[in-house]
Amino acid sequence: MINQHYITVNKFSRPAIKLKSVRGIVMHYTASPSAPAINIVKYFDGLKYQKEIPDARYASAHYSVDDHYIYQAIPDDEMAYHCGSKTYTSEAIKRLGTYPNNCTIGIEMCIDKNGNITEKTFQKSVELAVILCKKFGLTENDIWTHHGTVGWKKCPLPWVNNPTEFERFKTLVKEMLISKIETKPEQTKEDEFMKFIMSEQGKQYAKGAIDNLTKKGHLNDPDLWKKRVDEGTIYQELPWLTLLLLDRVSNK
Repeated sequence: MINQHYITVNKFSRPAIKLKSVRGIVMHYTASPSAPAINIVKYFDGLKYQKEIPDARYASAHYSVDDHYIYQAIPDDEMAYHCGSKTYTSEAIKRLGTYPNNCTIGIEMCIDKNGNITEKTFQKSVELAVILCKKFGLTENDIWTHHGTVGWKKCPLPWVNNPTEFERFKTLVKEMLISKIETKPEQTKEDEFMKFIMSEQGKQYAKGAIDNLTKKGHLNDPDLWKKRVDEGTIYQELPWLTLLLLDRVSNK
């Protein structure tokens, strides 16, 4: 479940500028040991109180994730200040343009007291990335790290130190994107009716009608009719209900 907790529109963290498109997802880490996801949202919102000075901080991300919650601070169609830089990698420029902030969604992953991204946070981030990939027609190859975008920022640090974790992340996203979720079709009234007439109770109704109609002289070879009831072939021709109706209307 995604908890929407939009921060106030302001020039430092939510400029309310529409994204040109969504070409990628950029993964970050909070660098704040033990801080929960909501604290990150509050931090970004608090930047609005800054004075307009040369060294004012511009920062934000669309989402923050911890072991228990996913918070959305900025709408998906608005720009966040999560990967601004004076320089970018050649691959980022090629695929995202000269200012990736205007075409990417940023996700902040929280860390524990030891500076690690826990498995719970990891898995919830995978789930979020899958949701976003499906929404915007992206694949695991459209997921970046902050480091991979700008080339110099060691973020997310746990993945910069252990690149195989980022590869594991993308692999899990890929698996979830291609997996088929089986859904049970809605049961119709016709389905419920067929389930009943093929039950033992339904068969007994049919056989009772066969016996009655045989006694009244309306049916010959009752054993053959009962065999068709047991085999289920009688239902393919839909005479089950006809048998019961004929039995009732002839009961005079």
